Amino acid sequence: VKASTSDGDVVATTVNGAVEATASGSVQARTVNGAIRADMGRADWSGTAEYSTVNGAINLTLPADFSAEVEARTNSGGIRSDFPLRIKEGRYVGAEASGTIGNGGRRMKLTTQNGAISLRRSRASLRGTRGSEPLDSEFRAAVADTLRAAHRLARVHRAQRGADAHADARV
Repeated sequence: VKASTSDGDVVATTVNGAVEATASGSVQARTVNGAIRADMGRADWSGTAEYSTVNGAINLTLPADFSAEVEARTNSGGIRSDFPLRIKEGRYVGAEASGTIGNGGRRMKLTTQNGAISLRRSRASLRGTRGSEPLDSEFRAAVADTLRAAHRLARVHRAQRGADAHADARV
């Protein structure tokens, strides 16, 4: 799903495939199998903005003056943020992040099972213009982080299966 608007908000949902959205307003997105890339000009939604996927990275570009209570979780991947968040990396894989950005107020929840999460400050909004171009290199970096995390998770599972087989052999 690709969506963009120069005068408003975007809400995008799909089951299979990536979501790419650019808006002068806010963006919310969900998918099951695919990455989410969103670039928003304003963060003025009410309630909770949710971004979720099972298999894919989440890469958001947010206004420089962004304010929200943020919760982020990935079971297999890392978290990067240009904004101040407490990031807790898992022992082998995964990460969680939380915190108040700016003045807080609205809520943002990001979840992915297999993928990295990236929160970037819009360079365009730092210059005083609306919106910004998607940062393709950062999106590729988030996808690369997701792949590395998936490989680490596979190694952990193989090691666990080997330990289980060894324990069964001794019984």
